[in-house]
This record gives sequence, structure tokens and C-alpha cells, in this order.
Amino acid sequence: MNDNENNDNNTTEDCTVLEKIEEVKSTTEPTLLSSLVDKSKGTTTTTAMTTHNNKKRKRAYGESMIAAYSSVSFEPVVKRDRKNNNNNDEKNDSSPPDSPSFFFSSSYTVTPLLSSPGSSSSSSEAATTRDDETRGIKIQQIVHQHINGLCIVTAGQLSKSIPSSLTLQSIRFVAKEAPPCSAAMKRKRITKMMKGGTVDDVVHPSTVIAELILEENNNNNNNDNNDNTEDNNTKEIQEKETIIIPLYACVWGTIMELNNRNNELTPKILLDDPLLDGHIAIILPSGTFPPERNSAV
Repeated sequence: MNDNENNDNNTTEDCTVLEKIEEVKSTTEPTLLSSLVDKSKGTTTTTAMTTHNNKKRKRAYGESMIAAYSSVSFEPVVKRDRKNNNNNDEKNDSSPPDSPSFFFSSSYTVTPLLSSPGSSSSSSEAATTRDDETRGIKIQQIVHQHINGLCIVTAGQLSKSIPSSLTLQSIRFVAKEAPPCSAAMKRKRITKMMKGGTVDDVVHPSTVIAELILEENNNNNNNDNNDNTEDNNTKEIQEKETIIIPLYACVWGTIMELNNRNNELTPKILLDDPLLDGHIAIILPSGTFPPERNSAV
């Protein structure tokens, strides 16, 4: 009898334990399900917010690029050796060593846009005044892009742009190099620029980085007496006209280097080799260069 009573007691205890386990399951499962649902909702909300923020960043990036390059347009420079060459021979397709395309992946002629959308009459008047001051001389600047992404800004073919009545006297730099910073800091600066933020030591395509000082030639023969030589020379100097031609950055980014160290950039180098040794500056562009919207076909 005692054995049967013990068995009944054990059976009752087992049933009680099972009932408690079922109660725990019934109270725990809905809580787990609800927590999972809450977590999934939270994940969905977070994903939606992230997507929304990414879209906002993309819009800011596009607007920043459009605003930065609204003052210039770019036209690819056709490589000299490929211009009149229809063969596919690799030897003929390669650039000669004296050609800038031998060193750079691409080159572009930069044209300032005097009348851009939304420009006011005051800006048009300023452009007219600038043309009057420079006698209508337009320097076709050329920008080379290295395979590493850096842009080399040049004054273009000056010998074709400067008339024979003027002489290039000197070049004056008005911009400054950006202070050195780490790679991480450069990325932060570029990211801030892409979002439309203001960053110090950044140049825009319309920023003047240097100026060409031109002087009018005086070819008049003096028939005055030798006694008045000093007076004639003084009069000639006073009559000579000086013209200043601005050179622009052409690139939205940071100036890494200006070619003004030790005054090695002389008028002779600018005229003889303006596309290589006579370059003006090296700029790290922010974003893609050039923007597809401003590239001429």
C-alpha cells in the first residue's frame, strides 16, 4: 500500500511540474514573439531612416558638384597622335614622349562661362569690364588629370594666346597651398564638401590662383636728340601699358602644390613648356573630375 501511495504522490508532483512548465511557455512565447516583432519593426525603421539619409546625401552631393562647376565647361583634348590616325596599331596608338598625353590619362580645355543660369546683370557688367581690362585676351587653360586622380592646372599654349604686341613679363601667384594633413583628415574634408559644408583652404573653378603680367611692346623709333635720351626713356616707361590676365583653378578641390618654389617658374618656361614644367598648380579634386554634366561632347 505504501508503495502505491508513493507512486500516486510522484505522479501528482510530475503533473504539477508539467503544468508549471506549460504556464511558463504560454507566458514566455508571446513575450518573445512581441519582442521579435518590436525588434523587426525597429530594424525596418532604422533601415528606412538610413535609406532616407543616403538619398539626402546623394542629393547634397549632386547639388554641391553642380554649384561648384557652374562657372566652367570642359572639352576633352584630342591626342595629337590619334587625331588623324585610323589604324589600330599599338605603336601608332601610343603617345610620343614629348606629348602631355604620354604622362596623363586625360586632358581638358577649360572655358569660363560668362553667362550661367541665374546670373545677374551686375555679373555680366563685371565680365565686360574684365574683357576691357584684358583687351579681350582669352587664355585657353588646360587641365591634365594624372592616373592617380591629381589634376595639373596649366596656362595652356600661351604662345598662341598672347599677341605679338605684348610681352610676358612675369607671373604672380595669389593663392596659397593648403596646409598638410593626414589621409583621414582629407577624407573628412572631402565628405564635408560633398555635403555642402564650408571647408577652409578650398578653391573653386572660378578662383584666381595666379596672374600673368603682360607689358605692351614699344617699337616706336625715337628721332629726338641725344641730349633728351633720359627724358625719352622716362616717357616710354610711363606710356607702356600693363595688362593682367587671371589664371583660374579650374578644379574644385585643394591645392597640393604651387609651382612657385625658388622662383623657378620664369616667363621663358611658361612660353616654352607651359604644359609640363610650366604648370601652375597641382590640385586634389573633390569628387569626380570633370563632372559629366559639364563635359563637352
